[in-house]
Amino acid sequence: MFAPLALGLRAGFAVAFSIAAVGAVFGAIVIAAAHFHPQFLLAGTLRIEGC
Repeated sequence: MFAPLALGLRAGFAVAFSIAAVGAVFGAIVIAAAHFHPQFLLAGTLRIEGC
């Protein structure tokens, strides 16, 4: 994950957008590889909202 982040920063993208893009891409890869279910992504938001 460090290499794509470094490449994004060297290309001139903003830090926040680079981190978000790398996280989204690797998150999609993990979901596609079936290492965890997409329902786990909602766990944090439901806990914050108190549901």
